[in-house]
Amino acid sequence: MSPVMTESEPPRTRYCSRCLTTFFADEARCPNLGCRYARPAVGWGELMEPGELLDRTYRIHSRLAIGGAGVTYLGRELGEGDEETGPLLALKVLYQQRDQGAYLHRLATEANVLQRLNHPQIVECRGFVHRSGHSPYLVTRFEAGGSLLDHIRRVGTLSVEATAAIGVQICDALGVAHRQGVIHRDLKPENVLLETIATRDEVPRVRVADFGIAKVFGGVGDRLTRVGAFIGTPQYAAPEQFDGMTPEPATDVYAVGALLYFCLTARPVAEYMAELDVEDQRDHLLRHLPPRLPQLDGPPKSWMEDSLAAAMAADPGDRCAIETLAERLHAIAAGRDPGPIPTGGAPLYSSVTAGSGPVDDTISVHPKAAPKAAPVETRSVPTSVPTLDEPTASGKLRAPAGVPLSPVPTIERMAANPAARTAGVGCVAGGLLLVCLGLALGGALWWFTHRDTSRALTSTDPDAAARKEWQAIAYQLGVEGVRAERACRAPPYLGIEVTLDDAGAVTRTRLLNYPHAPTEDCVGERLAQVKFPRASTGSVRVAVTMTE
Repeated sequence: MSPVMTESEPPRTRYCSRCLTTFFADEARCPNLGCRYARPAVGWGELMEPGELLDRTYRIHSRLAIGGAGVTYLGRELGEGDEETGPLLALKVLYQQRDQGAYLHRLATEANVLQRLNHPQIVECRGFVHRSGHSPYLVTRFEAGGSLLDHIRRVGTLSVEATAAIGVQICDALGVAHRQGVIHRDLKPENVLLETIATRDEVPRVRVADFGIAKVFGGVGDRLTRVGAFIGTPQYAAPEQFDGMTPEPATDVYAVGALLYFCLTARPVAEYMAELDVEDQRDHLLRHLPPRLPQLDGPPKSWMEDSLAAAMAADPGDRCAIETLAERLHAIAAGRDPGPIPTGGAPLYSSVTAGSGPVDDTISVHPKAAPKAAPVETRSVPTSVPTLDEPTASGKLRAPAGVPLSPVPTIERMAANPAARTAGVGCVAGGLLLVCLGLALGGALWWFTHRDTSRALTSTDPDAAARKEWQAIAYQLGVEGVRAERACRAPPYLGIEVTLDDAGAVTRTRLLNYPHAPTEDCVGERLAQVKFPRASTGSVRVAVTMTE
């Protein structure tokens, strides 16, 4: 209940729950001309002021943040004699008329997740209250250092070692969450909080926050989103999130890599993501993967670049496990070589445990009395399926996530210098021998003039760097090739061969099993707009065929 106002008190700050415009006068309609919402029967919502009491339990000190679902206040619990006691708290209170439906479900999900995890690198849940006649609110321990975004803005970019040390803490938190069947899916600098303010040379103690849109297998979070809807923040979202696919642990692994890249560069991997249409965001992102670290030299840079490449592979099945990433970052933070990225062997994610349990309509949960998680069930997660199969000289590419497969015959790759096609000339009589010799000489001259001088880049090259280059080009060619085929209304999953120059630009496109010139030209025009990753010099050719 709001305190009684006197003439000496300042006017109340009211808000419209539809457009969130704030104002002082008790207007009949929202003063926002684009809204003009009529005053609700219960009156306008009112922001709390310093000194007021929330639920007769917490004294408000100030406002920390105003978001789309509610307001977060800084406050403290009251003990006996109305004296403040305990640590400073963050009190997230839902707006009036936004205290039900999806907003309430997400706040309840966050409370449930925080209470379930209860980890030193995850913000501490001190209580969640939802009862009739009062706006629901979540109580968490206040982290005085602000967010990681605030830290970067204050001290600038971080060193590789400091970034790795922060990454280890985040990986530890997410590893615990994944084993409990929780996928964060919105990890970003704003959602990582510092315990105290730190200098650039210090390694701050951090905690992961904001599990409001977390995916909880078998729990509350299963009902919060539509199939195919994009959930997350574009600058830190994994490629599969733009396809609306169900998030997996690999989705969070990608986000850790994107967050570490931001710590090192103070910018996202792909800029201007928020300004693009959803249809174009994934394509724009793939052009910047794997990420490269500018203005850094020495082994720590290469160690971190390899770790980011392992965490931010375009295909979620190719990403390293969160535990593997944590081990590599721990070594980098200590100034040690983390070694090569492990390949093959056991799957990256063999299973994830999922706990279920609804949030009570009225609860107040404290970590010291946190109930045990409900019995778990094992849910299979896609393992590390080899993206590229390499039999002899044939290239096989697994279809990009979200694209249905249609098996087609494997197409053999071109040899290093294919012979020119020549028409057989049957010499019927000895009198035509001269003509045959002339045609043969002319054909040889034509082949010498028009021969293909490019080198065929194959998956069986003995050079490891060449194989890695082929894999990067082949994957992007598969992704962009499918889009080009759809746009040009070609049969799905054609074999495509491209010739690339030093800069990764397409100079020639050939459809291997669809000799239709107009379609080939159309596909070629679209692929010519794509820049492929190059590690070597000289003109190269790569061919792939989509297979099951």
